[in-house]
Amino acid sequence: MQHLYFYQEEHQILNYAQHEQKHFGKYLLEQGRTPQQVEEAISYNILNMRNRQYEFYYSDLNLKNLHIKAFEEPSQENSCENSPNHFEVTFCYYNGMPIRHGHNKDYCNPDSRFYHQDFLNETAFILKPQQYGRILWNERLIDYDTGEWYYYLHCINFFYKTQKTSLWEPAVFTRQQPDYIYKQMAQLR
Repeated sequence: MQHLYFYQEEHQILNYAQHEQKHFGKYLLEQGRTPQQVEEAISYNILNMRNRQYEFYYSDLNLKNLHIKAFEEPSQENSCENSPNHFEVTFCYYNGMPIRHGHNKDYCNPDSRFYHQDFLNETAFILKPQQYGRILWNERLIDYDTGEWYYYLHCINFFYKTQKTSLWEPAVFTRQQPDYIYKQMAQLR
């Protein structure tokens, strides 16, 4: 899975590193840190984010507004692979602004926490081995300290790597178009 984060400020789009340098540095200086401490903290955060940009998961995964569930079908003859047959990627927007309404696949499921809830909860796509999917969504958030609005564009890429995948490299996300693209882009004001 690949995480990409972007921040919008007025007419400018910042990536994670630019955002950290501009805002986190200012915050640390206001807290009494020395310029050298600020530089070290920012470098550490950017390095940590780059190291976490690509992550591998082998079981159920929950991310903000996303749920990824592995499914295994009954074993097939001559199958020696112990990986799931597919992954269902669900987009569930119940926390954030603006509120999104639409299909809720668990609306009539009394065992679900989304039972009789009016918000978007739908399957974005189902990934099979060697497939690549992308989810894009935006949201408006409020800074707890200043009360100012800021905007988030989430872009998360998923690649279903199996034991049979000879060599996986992050370039898969730029070398080819995704097999699936799911977008939830709200009109933010």
